[in-house]
Amino acid sequence: MPVVFGYNHSSWTLLLTKAEVTMPRVRKTHCWEVKNCGRERGGSRESELGVCPASTCKECDKINGGKMGGRLCWALAGTLCGNRVAGTFAQKKASCTSCEFFKLVKEEERERFLLLQPGQPYKPRE
Repeated sequence: MPVVFGYNHSSWTLLLTKAEVTMPRVRKTHCWEVKNCGRERGGSRESELGVCPASTCKECDKINGGKMGGRLCWALAGTLCGNRVAGTFAQKKASCTSCEFFKLVKEEERERFLLLQPGQPYKPRE
């Protein structure tokens, strides 16, 4: 049902009828689309570098509004960083948190943003 507004000229009141308002779903981008790493299933570098854990992480599906780990790549060991396979979040934290894709997801998700998977431990490097 569309939103209907009415205006009563005599009393200067705005009338709003009960209506359903649905926001269009915005398609969210994933790390493999932004970084063009080619490590997603069927990607151009899959045979060379292997399938990226971000593109297959079922436990990460829907986190930060993404598909698999495509919007949580920084929290996953084995993703690409600087064109090489990187380790755990603790090992790559500095480079990941300065990454433009990380910043984009953080800005888009705002208060819904998750840094790590639910229950994922964080142990800083010593």
